[in-house]
Amino acid sequence: MFFFVLSGIFCYRALILLDNSQQQLITNTSAIYNQMNADMMHDALRADVYKALLLEDKGEVAQKAFRTEFNEHKASFQKSLEVLSELDINDSVKIAVHEVLPALNKYIVQSEQLIAFTFQKDSVQIAAGLIAFNASFDLLAEKMSVLSALISDNSEKQNASANGIVSFNKLLIVGILIASLCVMGGIGFRTAKLLSEPILKAKDVLSELSLGNLMQITDSQYTDEIGEMNQALHTLVDNLSNIKGFATEVGNGKFDSNVSVFNNSGELGTALATMRQSLKTISEEENKRNWGNTGITQVNEILRSRNENFSILLDQVISFIIKYTQTNQGCISLVDSTNPQDLHLSIQACYAYNRKKYINKRIEIGEGLAGQVVLEKETIYLQEIPHDYIAITSGLGEATPKNILIVPMKVDEEVVGVLEVASLQIIPAHHIQFLERVCTNLGLHVSNENKNIQTRNLLEMTLQQKEALQSQEEEVRQNMEELYAIQEDVRRRESEYLQRIEELEQERTNQHQVQVRQVQGAFKEVL
Repeated sequence: MFFFVLSGIFCYRALILLDNSQQQLITNTSAIYNQMNADMMHDALRADVYKALLLEDKGEVAQKAFRTEFNEHKASFQKSLEVLSELDINDSVKIAVHEVLPALNKYIVQSEQLIAFTFQKDSVQIAAGLIAFNASFDLLAEKMSVLSALISDNSEKQNASANGIVSFNKLLIVGILIASLCVMGGIGFRTAKLLSEPILKAKDVLSELSLGNLMQITDSQYTDEIGEMNQALHTLVDNLSNIKGFATEVGNGKFDSNVSVFNNSGELGTALATMRQSLKTISEEENKRNWGNTGITQVNEILRSRNENFSILLDQVISFIIKYTQTNQGCISLVDSTNPQDLHLSIQACYAYNRKKYINKRIEIGEGLAGQVVLEKETIYLQEIPHDYIAITSGLGEATPKNILIVPMKVDEEVVGVLEVASLQIIPAHHIQFLERVCTNLGLHVSNENKNIQTRNLLEMTLQQKEALQSQEEEVRQNMEELYAIQEDVRRRESEYLQRIEELEQERTNQHQVQVRQVQGAFKEVL
């Protein structure tokens, strides 16, 4: 009887040691979990700061949503450190936690200052803030590294202690088995096996977790604290495995994958779900920007094609726009400023239902939606339009578009034309922004073309005037030559007439002299 009482005392002592070891394992599990959560929140806060730097929409609503997410990550970080400081672990870990807290506070202050500078768009302060932020991040990373090493070392020591306790219990049970002969030996061995096996498995799992490795855990048949510990460890490993899958999917850019981490609840689960949604939003915005930039590049290539026929160039542009935006129909109308007293819109290019349309239509300024856009110089987007507004029909039985977008082509606040696009579907906002950018480039091209036309007209007018002047000059030259010829002929005739007069005068003089001599001779004869 004394032997059994003594055996019972030893067994009770062994159970106390096992219970203490179990509590230490649970404490170590909690320490590892909160340490991993703190590491993740450390990176999440930095991701929030970089997100603020890349955030395009810095309005009050966006700032409020961003700060809510940032405060959640900050609170989760602080909560994990608070739990670590309250756990029953060795003093070195608690000291390391208290050393992390000032570094965390400094990191949070630097992060909030940098975020404030970012929302204020102060580039000088942002540059200085980045230096201070990186320094505080490195300091916190160093403190966190020390804390992680201490927790890992403490876990290994506790595992070693658990191994010692298990070994001691085995020896004790073996002694009791030997002392109690075969009957009590079988019972004791069975008890030792049932008690030590889950603890050893938990120890192995925790050792692998401390090294960053995941292990498969079988379901426990126990319903006591050991069973609860095994179930908690099983849940932790499953969630860490989900985190691994989550990180892999996010790293591959698959933000829509249905990966649940901690059932998307709790601080860590909510933070990861929020981070995935934020990254998904950023990725979608980046895809929209790339789509718009690619379209602008292709439109610019069409405009740079140097097609001498401007009408064909406009046909190519409207055809590309309709296909690229997956709308149904559209047209480009330009302001005809040939007569400043008769300004009006003239449809230059039209495309509908995958084919070019030939429409010759004059639209007065202020008439209809297109004329109204010219006056107001603002984009008009309607989701409910009159049934008789769309004058283009497919001839194939397609439905009439229900959405219309009219964008002005402005150059220095002067509208040189409008772009009309109609669609069966709602036109997304980034499509509208893309079409407005297209109209900006197209407006410059139209303005340059108008200037080129004016230059060509002026050149042709100048050439015509030059040719007329040259013709008049040639006519004057010919007239002058004729005048010179007439003048020479007059001088020649005048010279001939003078010479003839002199000859006649000489003749008359000679005749007179002859007559005088004859008279004188006659007088002499008479005398």
